[in-house]
Amino acid sequence: MPRIRKGAEVEKNGKWYGRVRYSLPNGKRKDIWMPAQDKTHAAQLVKDKLRELETTGETDINSDRVTFSQLAEKYKERKLFAAKIINDRKVAGLKSLDSANAELEALKDWFGTQRIKTITHSEVETYKLKRLETKTKHEKQRSIASVNRELERLRAIFNFAIREGWLIRSPFEMGDPLISKADEVKRERVLSFEEEQRLLEACLIEDKQGRQRRLHLLPFLIAALDTACRRGELFKLRWNDVDLENRIITIKAMNSKTARKRTVGITPY
Repeated sequence: MPRIRKGAEVEKNGKWYGRVRYSLPNGKRKDIWMPAQDKTHAAQLVKDKLRELETTGETDINSDRVTFSQLAEKYKERKLFAAKIINDRKVAGLKSLDSANAELEALKDWFGTQRIKTITHSEVETYKLKRLETKTKHEKQRSIASVNRELERLRAIFNFAIREGWLIRSPFEMGDPLISKADEVKRERVLSFEEEQRLLEACLIEDKQGRQRRLHLLPFLIAALDTACRRGELFKLRWNDVDLENRIITIKAMNSKTARKRTVGITPY
């Protein structure tokens, strides 16, 4: 069905406006009114809006008025739901909903009722610096990594808005990179052989009654050191995930952090 797009400069009560009229796929007609300084400015606003509609298409939502909170709620509805695993593959949703929702709330608290088209690269940069200066709820220094996760969520939200036709460009595209993984504190730490020995021997220490209260931790620590699996992955293992004959452990997609199935070798005794 062809779209009807018309623009005009309109004077009302001594003030100039740019008006763009278009039709939605359902036949409903929409008008967008844009306050202007004069007739020339109104003509430019009409030209810009028609070009934007040509790029993004029509939507039942006036993108000029969409606030960040409205965008965030739409994003939450469409993207933030429990992961759907089919044939050991994550096809939609998220595994870590709590952290995603916390990131979203922090962003809404800051940008809230601001219209998404007015959010600039420098404002996102200001958010980044202010978040780094804000203590955590435990009064500790907020890490660069946690702020980077919030910025990644913000970037995903703006990209969602572009796909929905509410934005042409993301603020992240309008300046220097805002997310630097190089600044994050790396968490890689490999125990030495002596440290491994002390850790395992600590499980064998007896208390005053001669009981080895940490003995139950020994097989778990051996598995963690041997496979480098994450704690949650090991906690969720079942015997049918372990092939002792071929010395292979299968980490199911639903149990892995990346939501991808993988196999881990077991070294000889």
